[in-house]
Amino acid sequence: MSDHTKTTQRLFLGLDLLTPEKQALADWQYRHLNHPRHAVYWGNYHLTLGFFGACTQQQRDALVERISNVERPTLTSQFGLLGYWPESRTVYLAPSQPNASLNAFAGQLRQHLAINDERPFAPHISLIRGAKEPAQMMGNPANFRIRWTALTLFWSKPTEQGVRYQPLARWPLPLR
Repeated sequence: MSDHTKTTQRLFLGLDLLTPEKQALADWQYRHLNHPRHAVYWGNYHLTLGFFGACTQQQRDALVERISNVERPTLTSQFGLLGYWPESRTVYLAPSQPNASLNAFAGQLRQHLAINDERPFAPHISLIRGAKEPAQMMGNPANFRIRWTALTLFWSKPTEQGVRYQPLARWPLPLR
């Protein structure tokens, strides 16, 4: 086996935010959340749909082929619910109300792509990791409407500045 086939990348599938949306969310977080931990790097903001774990180039190529055949819906989400998961020490922003279309799409992807995640789908955007306590809101609550534009395969790439989520492939979502 060559070194090329032994090399793996940690991959996951998600919905990426547009740069102006990421910047607006980072600005809101800076202005209105009080927390001693550093925020997640704003360029990493995304909504995870499923994890694939460590994949070889061959597995990645097969995933790209399978994802290309997935029917993709128009998706929008309204984010405004600030939350905290003590077990993972994560402060997050979640949709203000349940989103049937997003939940159905995540379920379809998990089934079609054989994503075996024992946790139920819980749509969110991670804001702070390693938080020992919830964040305190100091001002306006979040209110972000996001029109998702692409399904994205990400590589969780380690760097000297911490992990960066690098898009490897994108599939446009309809914008009806």
